Order: sequence, then structure tokens, then C-alpha cells
Amino acid sequence: MRRLPAWLIGLVGLVLSFLIVSLFLFNSSQRPPNSTAATAGSTAETPHSAVQTPRSTATIDDALDAYEAGDYPTALRNFQRLANEGNLKAQKILGFIYHVGRGVPQNYAEALKWYRKAADQGYVDAQNSLGRMYESGHGVRQDYAEAASVVLRYAVV
Repeated sequence: MRRLPAWLIGLVGLVLSFLIVSLFLFNSSQRPPNSTAATAGSTAETPHSAVQTPRSTATIDDALDAYEAGDYPTALRNFQRLANEGNLKAQKILGFIYHVGRGVPQNYAEALKWYRKAADQGYVDAQNSLGRMYESGHGVRQDYAEAASVVLRYAVV
């Protein structure tokens, strides 16, 4: 097996430390500026009908509460809705759910999809998770250099 240069290992450690510290400095529940939050009285009109249906008002906290209580169908439904609306934290959590396979069949490809979606929008926690998937070889070929590249690529975006 090929050994990595010491400078690269040190660089990866430094970048990962930076990302962990960043998690504590920035509000991880920020919504992107162009996302819309569902409110209690909101309605959605379908393009093919004038029928209006109320939107769910479940929040990220409601989804987390359902997940922690073991109500995985409700949690998954709420996380998916929030993630599709652009909630970065919900996107990262969906990645985690598929990564570990709790409440859903384990699916590394789906985990990568959600981690990458949040990481592409600058969500540091998802960037770290994406790098760890390359580091561990979950769903991708294990590649420490690519893990460092992923972390560095997102760190400078």
C-alpha cells in the first residue's frame, strides 16, 4: 500500500481541525437566502389545477424529534420535504440517515448525493462528511488524497 507524504497527512489534519472549529463558530441551521420556509397559512397551487393544498408546517426540530423518537417514516418525510426546499441541515441529515441506514436501507450513493448537495452550497458539516466518505471508502473507492482534495476544494469555495 502506498504511503502518503507526511506533509499531506498534516495538511488533512489541519483542514479537518479547521472544519470542526468552523462548525462551532457558524450557525449550522442557516437557511440559504433563496429558500422559502413553509408557514402555517401557506398554500401551494399545482400548475394543472386551481386546487390548493396546505403545506406541512413541520420544522427541522420536528423532524429531529420524530427521528429521535424512532418515528422514521415521519422524520424521513419531513427531512425530504425540508431538503427539497433547500434546507442545508436537512440535506446533511438525509445524507447521514442514508449513510448509516437507520430507518431506511443503507445507501451510500444516496448519502453522497445529499452530502454533496449541501456541501456544494457551503455547508461545512456536509463538506466534512463528504470528505470522510472518501477517507473511509464508503460508496466510493477509498482515497486519502481525494478526501483531502474534497475538503480543500470546499474549504476555498
